[in-house]
Amino acid sequence: MARHGLALLGLVLVACGPAVVAPPVPDWRREVERLQAQAVLDDALGPPGQARLAFLLDFQADEPALADAADRAVGDPAALRAIAFRAVER
Repeated sequence: MARHGLALLGLVLVACGPAVVAPPVPDWRREVERLQAQAVLDDALGPPGQARLAFLLDFQADEPALADAADRAVGDPAALRAIAFRAVER
């Protein structure tokens, strides 16, 4: 009987996929990850990307220090990238 229960649990996990196993990622984190990937490909954030990333980090930051750092780093692509990685790691 236990084998059938485990088999059924396995089928449910396979059928539902990662939605059951992994917690959902907030949309703003996906956007930050997308901007990070774009920055890596371009090797630098341009002014439009900097402004969008700074706004996202400022608007969604859980801690005031992260929001302040994002405001100060708008002109510095390396600093913005470091802040974005910190935000995604949280």
